[in-house]
Amino acid sequence: MHDRSEYLTIGADKLAAKKFVKEIAPELYIPETLWVAKYVADFDTFPFSEMPSNYVLKANHTSQTIEFVRDNNHLSGHEMKNFASRWFKKRSIRVSRRMGI
Repeated sequence: MHDRSEYLTIGADKLAAKKFVKEIAPELYIPETLWVAKYVADFDTFPFSEMPSNYVLKANHTSQTIEFVRDNNHLSGHEMKNFASRWFKKRSIRVSRRMGI
């Protein structure tokens, strides 16, 4: 409960974890990150035309926030923003601790 290991912070952040693993084990396959959003409004500029036919949308800071897109069946921009709105409302333990909540 009181473990403040830097590895816990890295493990809670998907992007940081990918970077960390790449640095210590560059021979491992790590799926490419195609796009990153910091805010729900970023989904207004989602690059639909640049996405492959199959990809995964995931929140960086929580678990069980995932949407699989297959065979070019993209969600609409509105649907993506709805997903993102729900995802961004979830607080991770790491963020809550840092904010003193």
